[in-house]
Amino acid sequence: MWNQQIGTEVQYLSAKNQKESLEKNISAMKEQLQMYKIKSLINGSVEEVNIKIGQMAAAGVLPAFRVVNFATVKVLADIAEAYAPKVKSGNKAIVYFPDYDTEIPATIRFSSKFINPTNRTFQAEVKIGKSKVDYRANMIAIIKINDYHNPKALYCP
Repeated sequence: MWNQQIGTEVQYLSAKNQKESLEKNISAMKEQLQMYKIKSLINGSVEEVNIKIGQMAAAGVLPAFRVVNFATVKVLADIAEAYAPKVKSGNKAIVYFPDYDTEIPATIRFSSKFINPTNRTFQAEVKIGKSKVDYRANMIAIIKINDYHNPKALYCP
């Protein structure tokens, strides 16, 4: 319109400001719409939905969904305080799944520096990769940790 000299400069500037204002409103609405979407931080399968359509949800109040991903599996163990000097990151371990009667070799990835005052234990973490075991969340596993190694020793089972 301005190039064809239709209308005044004030009308042109007013229309231009309205257009830019509407574009900013659309952009703000798109950003607000993104805040209404629930996104998982991990890939995986949705195992449980604890929220209903239309229900209000607040961050950290209750888990809305349970997403399970077994690409990286970690096994946590509570270990008695007496073993604190012997169990360290890097120790060799064997993870035993009694339900499957299967043992998987592993390495201690993390050994906590905090003793739980309630049960006098500390946590150790082992990460294991894919195996024949069909993992389930909260499955029972037994970690056998090699806390002493002597290549010159002989032993009889």
